Amino acid sequence: MTLHSIRMTALAGVVAALPSAVFAQDITLRISHYVPPTMGIHTDLVQPWAEALQECTGGRVGFEISTGGSALGNVGRQYDQVRAGIVDVAFGLQGIPRGRFPATSLLEVPFIAGSARAASLGLWDIFPEYLAQEYEGVHVLALTAPNPAMLNTREPVRVPDDMAGMRIRTPTPGVSAMLTALGATPVGLPPAEMYENLQRGTLDGAAIGWNAVASFRLYEVTQYHTIGSFYVVPFFFVMNQGTYDGLPDDVRACVDQVSGDGLVARIADMWDVWDADSRARIEAESDNTFIVLDEAETQMWKDRLAPVTDELIAAAEAQGVANAREIYNALVAAIQSHE
Repeated sequence: MTLHSIRMTALAGVVAALPSAVFAQDITLRISHYVPPTMGIHTDLVQPWAEALQECTGGRVGFEISTGGSALGNVGRQYDQVRAGIVDVAFGLQGIPRGRFPATSLLEVPFIAGSARAASLGLWDIFPEYLAQEYEGVHVLALTAPNPAMLNTREPVRVPDDMAGMRIRTPTPGVSAMLTALGATPVGLPPAEMYENLQRGTLDGAAIGWNAVASFRLYEVTQYHTIGSFYVVPFFFVMNQGTYDGLPDDVRACVDQVSGDGLVARIADMWDVWDADSRARIEAESDNTFIVLDEAETQMWKDRLAPVTDELIAAAEAQGVANAREIYNALVAAIQSHE
Protein backbone atom coordinates (compact mmCIF):
# COMPACT_ATOMS: atom_id res chain seq x y z
CA MET A 1 0.00 0.00 0.00
CA THR A 2 1.35 3.44 -0.94
CA LEU A 3 1.10 6.52 1.24
CA HIS A 4 -1.15 8.10 -1.39
CA SER A 5 -3.61 5.22 -1.14
CA ILE A 6 -3.45 5.28 2.68
CA ARG A 7 -4.28 8.98 2.71
CA MET A 8 -7.02 8.73 0.08
CA THR A 9 -8.64 5.70 1.73
CA ALA A 10 -8.70 7.53 5.06
CA LEU A 11 -10.26 10.64 3.58
CA ALA A 12 -12.80 8.71 1.53
CA GLY A 13 -13.89 6.78 4.60
CA VAL A 14 -14.46 9.98 6.54
CA VAL A 15 -16.47 11.65 3.80
CA ALA A 16 -18.62 8.55 3.25
CA ALA A 17 -19.31 8.03 6.93
CA LEU A 18 -20.17 11.58 7.97
CA PRO A 19 -21.67 14.17 5.60
CA SER A 20 -20.64 17.79 5.67
CA ALA A 21 -22.42 20.08 8.10
CA VAL A 22 -22.66 23.77 8.82
CA PHE A 23 -21.73 24.86 12.35
CA ALA A 24 -22.39 28.01 14.32
CA GLN A 25 -18.79 29.15 14.66
CA ASP A 26 -15.37 28.71 13.18
CA ILE A 27 -12.90 26.43 14.95
CA THR A 28 -9.14 26.55 14.46
CA LEU A 29 -7.05 23.78 16.02
CA ARG A 30 -3.47 24.55 16.98
CA ILE A 31 -1.37 21.45 16.30
CA SER A 32 2.30 20.82 17.12
CA HIS A 33 4.93 18.14 16.66
CA TYR A 34 8.72 18.02 16.76
CA VAL A 35 9.86 16.78 13.33
CA PRO A 36 10.90 18.74 10.22
CA PRO A 37 8.06 19.61 7.83
CA THR A 38 9.60 17.30 5.21
CA MET A 39 9.34 14.20 7.42
CA GLY A 40 6.55 11.65 6.93
CA ILE A 41 5.06 12.23 10.38
CA HIS A 42 4.17 15.74 9.16
CA THR A 43 3.44 15.18 5.47
CA ASP A 44 1.63 11.84 5.68
CA LEU A 45 0.17 11.74 9.20
CA VAL A 46 -0.43 15.02 11.03
CA GLN A 47 -1.32 17.25 8.09
CA PRO A 48 -3.56 14.67 6.34
CA TRP A 49 -5.32 13.98 9.66
CA ALA A 50 -6.08 17.69 9.98
CA GLU A 51 -7.21 17.88 6.35
CA ALA A 52 -9.48 14.84 6.81
CA LEU A 53 -11.05 16.49 9.85
CA GLN A 54 -11.51 19.70 7.90
CA GLU A 55 -13.15 17.78 5.05
CA CYS A 56 -15.40 15.84 7.41
CA THR A 57 -16.67 19.04 9.02
CA GLY A 58 -17.40 20.76 5.73
CA GLY A 59 -14.55 23.20 6.19
CA ARG A 60 -15.72 24.45 9.55
CA VAL A 61 -12.55 23.26 11.33
CA GLY A 62 -9.27 24.84 10.31
CA PHE A 63 -5.80 24.20 11.67
CA GLU A 64 -2.37 25.71 12.26
CA ILE A 65 0.59 23.31 12.51
CA SER A 66 3.84 24.14 14.32
CA THR A 67 6.67 21.82 13.25
CA GLY A 68 10.10 20.99 14.59
CA GLY A 69 12.34 24.05 14.80
CA SER A 70 9.44 26.37 15.61
CA ALA A 71 8.71 27.91 19.00
CA LEU A 72 6.27 25.06 19.71
CA GLY A 73 8.35 22.31 18.10
CA ASN A 74 10.49 21.19 21.05
CA VAL A 75 10.33 17.39 21.46
CA GLY A 76 10.32 17.63 25.26
CA ARG A 77 7.36 20.00 25.46
CA GLN A 78 4.72 18.38 23.29
CA TYR A 79 2.73 16.75 26.07
CA ASP A 80 2.97 19.74 28.43
CA GLN A 81 1.82 22.07 25.66
CA VAL A 82 -1.27 20.07 24.84
CA ARG A 83 -2.24 19.45 28.47
CA ALA A 84 -1.88 23.16 29.25
CA GLY A 85 -3.94 24.15 26.22
CA ILE A 86 -1.07 26.02 24.56
CA VAL A 87 -1.85 23.78 21.59
CA ASP A 88 -4.97 21.71 20.97
CA VAL A 89 -3.31 18.65 19.43
CA ALA A 90 0.22 17.26 19.65
CA PHE A 91 2.25 14.34 18.36
CA GLY A 92 5.21 13.37 20.52
CA LEU A 93 7.57 10.75 21.90
CA GLN A 94 6.55 9.22 25.23
CA GLY A 95 10.11 8.87 26.56
CA ILE A 96 10.90 12.60 26.48
CA PRO A 97 10.84 13.92 29.14
CA ARG A 98 11.64 10.81 31.13
CA GLY A 99 9.43 8.88 33.48
CA ARG A 100 6.03 10.25 32.51
CA PHE A 101 4.52 7.07 31.03
CA PRO A 102 6.00 4.14 32.97
CA ALA A 103 3.29 1.66 31.95
CA THR A 104 3.34 2.61 28.26
CA SER A 105 7.13 2.50 28.30
CA LEU A 106 7.08 -1.24 28.94
CA LEU A 107 6.91 -1.42 25.15
CA GLU A 108 10.64 -0.57 25.17
CA VAL A 109 11.67 -4.01 26.44
CA PRO A 110 14.28 -5.41 23.99
CA PHE A 111 13.04 -7.71 21.23
CA ILE A 112 9.38 -7.35 22.25
CA ALA A 113 8.11 -6.73 18.69
CA GLY A 114 9.24 -7.42 15.17
CA SER A 115 7.11 -4.90 13.29
CA ALA A 116 5.42 -1.53 13.57
CA ARG A 117 2.05 -3.14 12.93
CA ALA A 118 2.33 -5.66 15.75
CA ALA A 119 3.74 -3.08 18.18
CA SER A 120 1.17 -0.40 17.33
CA LEU A 121 -1.90 -2.64 17.32
CA GLY A 122 -0.76 -4.48 20.43
CA LEU A 123 -0.22 -1.22 22.27
CA TRP A 124 -3.63 0.08 21.21
CA ASP A 125 -5.31 -3.20 22.20
CA ILE A 126 -4.26 -2.86 25.83
CA PHE A 127 -4.74 0.91 26.04
CA PRO A 128 -8.30 0.98 27.45
CA GLU A 129 -7.66 -1.46 30.29
CA TYR A 130 -4.04 -0.84 31.20
CA LEU A 131 -2.76 2.52 29.91
CA ALA A 132 -5.60 5.06 29.80
CA GLN A 133 -4.91 6.27 33.35
CA GLU A 134 -1.53 7.65 32.23
CA TYR A 135 -3.18 10.16 29.91
CA GLU A 136 -5.27 12.27 32.27
CA GLY A 137 -6.03 15.68 30.80
CA VAL A 138 -5.88 14.60 27.17
CA HIS A 139 -8.03 12.71 24.72
CA VAL A 140 -5.89 10.05 23.02
CA LEU A 141 -6.33 10.05 19.25
CA ALA A 142 -3.80 7.28 18.63
CA LEU A 143 -0.79 5.50 20.07
CA THR A 144 1.78 4.04 17.72
CA ALA A 145 5.25 2.57 17.48
CA PRO A 146 7.65 2.29 14.53
CA ASN A 147 9.45 -0.75 13.23
CA PRO A 148 12.36 -1.83 15.45
CA ALA A 149 15.22 0.63 15.51
CA MET A 150 18.74 -0.04 14.29
CA LEU A 151 22.16 0.59 15.74
CA ASN A 152 23.79 3.18 13.49
CA THR A 153 27.50 3.44 14.24
CA ARG A 154 30.86 4.73 13.06
CA GLU A 155 32.44 1.30 13.64
CA PRO A 156 30.91 -2.12 12.85
CA VAL A 157 28.68 -3.80 15.43
CA ARG A 158 27.72 -7.47 15.06
CA VAL A 159 27.95 -9.00 18.54
CA PRO A 160 27.04 -7.44 21.89
CA ASP A 161 30.67 -6.99 22.95
CA ASP A 162 31.20 -4.66 19.99
CA MET A 163 29.15 -2.05 21.85
CA ALA A 164 31.52 -1.83 24.83
CA GLY A 165 32.77 1.70 25.40
CA MET A 166 30.69 3.31 22.67
CA ARG A 167 28.79 6.56 23.28
CA ILE A 168 25.34 6.07 21.75
CA ARG A 169 22.51 8.55 21.47
CA THR A 170 19.44 7.21 23.28
CA PRO A 171 15.80 8.36 22.93
CA THR A 172 14.35 6.99 26.19
CA PRO A 173 15.23 5.51 29.60
CA GLY A 174 14.33 2.02 28.39
CA VAL A 175 16.81 2.23 25.54
CA SER A 176 19.37 3.68 27.96
CA ALA A 177 19.00 0.56 30.12
CA MET A 178 19.60 -1.62 27.07
CA LEU A 179 22.72 0.30 26.06
CA THR A 180 24.11 0.23 29.59
CA ALA A 181 23.66 -3.55 29.70
CA LEU A 182 25.77 -3.76 26.55
CA GLY A 183 28.61 -1.75 28.08
CA ALA A 184 27.83 1.38 26.07
CA THR A 185 27.28 4.88 27.44
CA PRO A 186 23.80 6.24 26.62
CA VAL A 187 23.70 9.93 25.71
CA GLY A 188 20.40 11.82 25.70
CA LEU A 189 20.20 14.39 22.91
CA PRO A 190 17.40 16.01 20.90
CA PRO A 191 17.16 14.52 17.39
CA ALA A 192 18.40 17.75 15.79
CA GLU A 193 21.73 17.48 17.65
CA MET A 194 22.63 13.97 16.55
CA TYR A 195 24.30 14.87 13.26
CA GLU A 196 26.73 17.41 14.68
CA ASN A 197 27.79 15.18 17.57
CA LEU A 198 28.36 12.21 15.30
CA GLN A 199 30.30 14.41 12.89
CA ARG A 200 32.53 15.72 15.71
CA GLY A 201 33.07 12.24 17.14
CA THR A 202 31.51 13.03 20.52
CA LEU A 203 29.03 10.26 19.67
CA ASP A 204 29.92 6.86 18.26
CA GLY A 205 26.44 6.05 17.10
CA ALA A 206 22.70 6.46 17.48
CA ALA A 207 20.00 3.93 18.30
CA ILE A 208 17.24 5.04 15.96
CA GLY A 209 15.13 3.86 13.01
CA TRP A 210 15.32 4.12 9.24
CA ASN A 211 13.09 7.15 8.85
CA ALA A 212 15.08 9.28 11.27
CA VAL A 213 18.43 8.12 9.83
CA ALA A 214 17.29 9.35 6.42
CA SER A 215 15.50 12.51 7.55
CA PHE A 216 18.40 13.71 9.71
CA ARG A 217 20.98 12.45 7.15
CA LEU A 218 22.76 10.36 9.77
CA TYR A 219 24.02 8.04 7.03
CA GLU A 220 26.51 10.79 6.20
CA VAL A 221 28.14 10.56 9.65
CA THR A 222 27.75 6.83 10.35
CA GLN A 223 29.01 3.99 8.20
CA TYR A 224 27.35 0.88 9.66
CA HIS A 225 23.73 -0.05 10.30
CA THR A 226 23.10 -3.15 12.42
CA ILE A 227 19.57 -4.42 11.78
CA GLY A 228 17.69 -6.31 14.49
CA SER A 229 14.56 -6.06 16.64
CA PHE A 230 16.49 -4.20 19.35
CA TYR A 231 13.66 -1.99 20.57
CA VAL A 232 10.58 -0.02 19.64
CA VAL A 233 9.42 3.20 21.29
CA PRO A 234 5.86 4.48 21.72
CA PHE A 235 4.53 7.76 20.35
CA PHE A 236 1.36 9.65 21.29
CA PHE A 237 -1.09 11.66 19.21
CA VAL A 238 -3.40 13.49 21.62
CA MET A 239 -5.90 16.34 21.94
CA ASN A 240 -6.41 18.57 24.95
CA GLN A 241 -9.36 17.12 26.88
CA GLY A 242 -11.01 20.50 27.32
CA THR A 243 -10.76 21.17 23.59
CA TYR A 244 -12.29 17.80 22.78
CA ASP A 245 -15.12 18.15 25.32
CA GLY A 246 -15.89 21.69 24.12
CA LEU A 247 -16.37 20.76 20.45
CA PRO A 248 -19.89 20.61 19.02
CA ASP A 249 -21.23 17.06 18.98
CA ASP A 250 -20.93 16.65 15.22
CA VAL A 251 -17.38 18.01 15.17
CA ARG A 252 -16.44 15.68 18.00
CA ALA A 253 -17.93 12.83 15.97
CA CYS A 254 -15.64 13.78 13.11
CA VAL A 255 -12.62 13.75 15.44
CA ASP A 256 -13.59 10.24 16.51
CA GLN A 257 -14.11 9.18 12.91
CA VAL A 258 -10.63 10.19 11.73
CA SER A 259 -8.89 8.86 14.86
CA GLY A 260 -8.82 5.66 16.92
CA ASP A 261 -8.66 2.14 15.51
CA GLY A 262 -8.52 3.08 11.84
CA LEU A 263 -5.87 5.74 12.36
CA VAL A 264 -3.66 3.41 14.40
CA ALA A 265 -3.81 0.78 11.65
CA ARG A 266 -3.01 3.32 8.94
CA ILE A 267 -0.06 4.72 10.87
CA ALA A 268 1.32 1.19 11.19
CA ASP A 269 1.25 0.90 7.40
CA MET A 270 2.89 4.32 7.08
CA TRP A 271 5.94 3.22 9.10
CA ASP A 272 6.56 0.43 6.55
CA VAL A 273 6.38 2.83 3.62
CA TRP A 274 8.55 5.45 5.34
CA ASP A 275 11.17 2.83 6.21
CA ALA A 276 11.28 1.39 2.69
CA ASP A 277 11.69 4.85 1.19
CA SER A 278 14.32 5.76 3.80
CA ARG A 279 16.38 2.63 3.23
CA ALA A 280 16.29 3.21 -0.53
CA ARG A 281 17.54 6.75 0.01
CA ILE A 282 20.36 5.63 2.31
CA GLU A 283 21.45 2.97 -0.17
CA ALA A 284 21.32 5.43 -3.07
CA GLU A 285 23.24 8.23 -1.32
CA SER A 286 25.90 6.25 0.57
CA ASP A 287 28.08 3.17 0.37
CA ASN A 288 27.35 2.26 3.99
CA THR A 289 27.34 -1.33 5.26
CA PHE A 290 24.15 -3.04 6.45
CA ILE A 291 24.77 -5.76 9.02
CA VAL A 292 21.85 -8.20 9.23
CA LEU A 293 22.01 -10.51 12.25
CA ASP A 294 21.54 -14.21 11.62
CA GLU A 295 19.54 -16.46 13.96
CA ALA A 296 22.50 -17.40 16.17
CA GLU A 297 23.65 -13.78 16.47
CA THR A 298 20.12 -12.65 17.29
CA GLN A 299 19.91 -15.21 20.08
CA MET A 300 23.22 -13.93 21.46
CA TRP A 301 21.75 -10.42 21.72
CA LYS A 302 18.53 -11.71 23.28
CA ASP A 303 20.44 -13.66 25.92
CA ARG A 304 22.62 -10.67 26.76
CA LEU A 305 19.64 -8.34 27.07
CA ALA A 306 17.23 -10.69 28.88
CA PRO A 307 17.93 -9.12 32.31
CA VAL A 308 16.83 -5.72 30.97
CA THR A 309 13.22 -6.96 30.83
CA ASP A 310 13.12 -7.53 34.58
CA GLU A 311 14.94 -4.24 35.13
CA LEU A 312 12.35 -2.25 33.18
CA ILE A 313 9.44 -4.00 34.88
CA ALA A 314 11.00 -3.24 38.27
CA ALA A 315 11.53 0.39 37.23
CA ALA A 316 7.85 0.70 36.32
CA GLU A 317 6.87 -0.79 39.66
CA ALA A 318 9.12 1.71 41.43
CA GLN A 319 7.26 4.49 39.62
CA GLY A 320 3.94 3.29 41.02
CA VAL A 321 2.79 0.77 38.39
CA ALA A 322 1.95 -2.02 40.84
CA ASN A 323 0.76 -4.40 38.10
CA ALA A 324 3.68 -3.75 35.73
CA ARG A 325 4.34 -7.45 35.10
CA GLU A 326 0.66 -8.04 34.33
CA ILE A 327 0.75 -5.15 31.85
CA TYR A 328 3.94 -6.49 30.28
CA ASN A 329 2.42 -9.96 29.87
CA ALA A 330 -0.74 -8.50 28.36
CA LEU A 331 1.34 -6.39 25.97
CA VAL A 332 3.44 -9.37 24.85
CA ALA A 333 0.29 -11.43 24.21
CA ALA A 334 -1.35 -8.58 22.27
CA ILE A 335 1.74 -8.02 20.13
CA GLN A 336 2.12 -11.71 19.37
CA SER A 337 -1.49 -11.85 18.23
CA HIS A 338 -0.58 -9.37 15.46
CA GLU A 339 2.83 -10.77 14.42
